[in-house]
Amino acid sequence: ADGGPIIVEKLKNWTERNEKRIILSQIVSMYLEMLENTDKSKPHIKHISEELYTLKNNLPDGVKKVKDIMDLAKLPMNDLRIQRKA
Repeated sequence: ADGGPIIVEKLKNWTERNEKRIILSQIVSMYLEMLENTDKSKPHIKHISEELYTLKNNLPDGVKKVKDIMDLAKLPMNDLRIQRKA
């Protein structure tokens, strides 16, 4: 594909082990979603899917953590009530 890697570039910005586990859980979920529409009768596709499911089960729930971060980013910083609570 043109333009270089997409996913590997994102990992460079995440430095701490726990941060990388969060982003990795998102990447694994993305790959699993991509593989949903592929022919799983092919041995190599089946093997990759199984390995990704195993990896996903051993990673923390990154979806919840990403949602928490997105919710924080949406907080209106000019709201006095939020400022008091912070």
